[in-house]
Amino acid sequence: PAVEGFEAAIARAAAVRVDKPFVKRKLTRFNAAFDAVADAALRERLDDVAGRATRDFAAGRYEAANRALNQGFALLNKDRGSR
Repeated sequence: PAVEGFEAAIARAAAVRVDKPFVKRKLTRFNAAFDAVADAALRERLDDVAGRATRDFAAGRYEAANRALNQGFALLNKDRGSR
């Protein structure tokens, strides 16, 4: 049962299209989370990620923008876990 659930999750993830609308929604969520960060050091690291994501998005490199956003969300989650 656990293996079947894992395989189903992998299949759903593979079906997600990383296109402009997908990354735009994710960028909007990231920006909202970024705006809520008060820690200056974390904001600096997130600002770098946001810049890369924005440049990649503007250039039509949606997979790269998505990877940058994933890194940003990982930083945010790590910060939440350390509190």
